[in-house]
Amino acid sequence: MHFSTKLLKAGIAAALTVAIVVASALPAEAQLIRRGNDGTLHIDPLLCQTDYQVRQAVAAAGFHNIALNAPVNSHIRVRATKGHTVYLIDYEYCLGGGIVGITPLRAAR
Repeated sequence: MHFSTKLLKAGIAAALTVAIVVASALPAEAQLIRRGNDGTLHIDPLLCQTDYQVRQAVAAAGFHNIALNAPVNSHIRVRATKGHTVYLIDYEYCLGGGIVGITPLRAAR
């Protein structure tokens, strides 16, 4: 039984060594933030907020009637109302950027 315990420990050590070597040699596609061949920045969705989180952050800033547009790169345009004005909000939803810009659009109805 003593021999089998040593063999088991050696097998586990070998498996861990192989796992470490494989993990350290991951290709560039496995990185969370990388540059494409054309120089554009690619951010893994794991680092970005969900639609729900964007809505919650905009609501926490005092806005209501929140509508999200389609995301472009790591920004999303948000239309929301605060007081008696409708605003267009530029929101950075990756890497924890938050509200980048706010532009008044029109009076709320």
